Amino acid sequence: MIQKLSGIATLTKAFVDALDNPNISVLDTRKTTPGLRFLEKEAVLAGGGVNHRLSLSDMVLIKENHLSLLAKEAHVNTLPDRIKDFKTRHPSFTIEIEVTSLAQLTSIDFSYIDFVLLDNFSIEDVKKAVSTCKKSASHLKIECSGNITLKTIGYYRNLNIDRISVGSLTHSAGALDMSLLIDYA
Repeated sequence: MIQKLSGIATLTKAFVDALDNPNISVLDTRKTTPGLRFLEKEAVLAGGGVNHRLSLSDMVLIKENHLSLLAKEAHVNTLPDRIKDFKTRHPSFTIEIEVTSLAQLTSIDFSYIDFVLLDNFSIEDVKKAVSTCKKSASHLKIECSGNITLKTIGYYRNLNIDRISVGSLTHSAGALDMSLLIDYA
């Protein structure tokens, strides 16, 4: 267990160092080992990362699948009213929405949304999305995700974003190779 959690903390630290921008948080995701979520999330914190959320009840996260289902059932036009109603009843609750394209980004009313999650955007599209968001919804915080690796996280360093979520911090971290030998000399 110590090796596994140390591996998560070490990988998190490597991501934070590779990003090299204290104004952008490196977040974990809910992709954790069953029964070990709390410990793995603590290991992310120990490595300098930030916890995204511990459970589904911590915030409203409208994912791509939710939007697809609303569109399929012809209810996507009700989303802005639903979000406004929820935010009016629960003003302290964070609402985040995932978008997968620039076209989708321009079709959403962000008036009552706190975060936009740019999923699998190219760096050039992130730049365009940031510009669009800052012009139309200056309050909006921006998160990036989607196959961001140690080799690519540095590309985000100078972008005007708030956070980057990295699932591999917990689901792909290797165990740290350590020994617990005691030297009696």
